[in-house]
Amino acid sequence: MEEFVLVRHGESEGNIAFNRSVAGDHSLYSGAFLERHSSFWRLSDRGREQAAATGEWMRAHMDVNFDAHFSSEYLRAMETAALLELPSARWRPEVMLRERDWGEYDLASQEERRNAFEQYEARRRRESLFWAPPGGESLAQVVQRIDNVLLYCNRRFGGQRVIFVCHGELMWAFRLRLERFSGLVYREMQADPRPGERINNCQVITYSRRDPETGALENDFRFMRSLCPWDPSASYTGWRRLDRGSTLLSNEEMLRAVNAHPRIVN
Repeated sequence: MEEFVLVRHGESEGNIAFNRSVAGDHSLYSGAFLERHSSFWRLSDRGREQAAATGEWMRAHMDVNFDAHFSSEYLRAMETAALLELPSARWRPEVMLRERDWGEYDLASQEERRNAFEQYEARRRRESLFWAPPGGESLAQVVQRIDNVLLYCNRRFGGQRVIFVCHGELMWAFRLRLERFSGLVYREMQADPRPGERINNCQVITYSRRDPETGALENDFRFMRSLCPWDPSASYTGWRRLDRGSTLLSNEEMLRAVNAHPRIVN
């Protein structure tokens, strides 16, 4: 592909329940909310406003004539995609763009996660990228799904522009693959409070092979921009050049990375 754009869905029913639970109010994890799979969560009124504002920004500041339009088949992503109101869009709901499978965590409040999954929470802090909730996926496994999506789209839409509307964890997986983060770098970024590294609702991330200043076309995705159209203060707004060769380490660099983590057993 020449360029592709990722858009996270707007605020959903699940986001509201999760955020309230983090704040100590677990009351939404009850009744009808627990009778649906999370794929059926709809956007909140705020989420619909975020999607509409994001679409308005995209139409004003981007070329929105994409060659292919993909959406997660989860309702909150499909609703967001439609509310972007991209001209002549023909959306393809795609199972490979579904949210990360949270297994038994899926409809569990923060209180239930602390009490019922105490051992898993301890493992989560240790294992980061490689941790999977019981019955669910690790983010490393999600990256494998992303590989399949990229392989298909690069073959099918070579030299073209594609948009994907999906989920925050999927967008982290795209970042891990496209920016070639190691597990150590990912752990650091997850702990990074800088707003520019967050993936907010309706965050728009663009990867391009075309230099935004000169128009020259590179052989690989070298340019990335991440922004939050409905709240510009929540992210960076400029293009970054990706140094994708930085993962090629010399012997000395490899040992330096290893030695940053001292041995416990000698």
